[in-house]
Amino acid sequence: MAFCTPTIFRVNSGQMVGQRVKMKFATLVLDEPVSGQWDRLRLEQVLVNLLSNAAKYGAGRPVTVEVGAVGPVARLSVRDEGIGVSPDEQERIFEQFERSASVQHFKGLGLGLWITKRIIEAHGGSIRLTSEPGKGSTFTVELPLPA
Repeated sequence: MAFCTPTIFRVNSGQMVGQRVKMKFATLVLDEPVSGQWDRLRLEQVLVNLLSNAAKYGAGRPVTVEVGAVGPVARLSVRDEGIGVSPDEQERIFEQFERSASVQHFKGLGLGLWITKRIIEAHGGSIRLTSEPGKGSTFTVELPLPA
């Protein structure tokens, strides 16, 4: 399966699993096609969660999605230029029902990133956050490639 390609094309056309999200300024950077043995539906869910957060907290600013292979792993990065996450909140961001204090006026249950992390770990991969308040966030997913 190509790494999230079907979902990327759906998002570019403005359709995200039953909801319309205007990603007018989204940029896709695809270094090279990346294929692996992954659950397509679960990885689509990961991408939808990450893009939904980027759209929600990105304040209409550009979103960049990068896909490529780095050594033995496939890498997906979703970067926004939104509100960012404080260092102390970054430690808890992937916990169940965790929501940043600065985003309480946004709808949500605090489950999206928790579910995302569980899906990635079930595939033998990892997810990390790099963020600076007021400057945005980058979520990076790495999944092992077949040998």
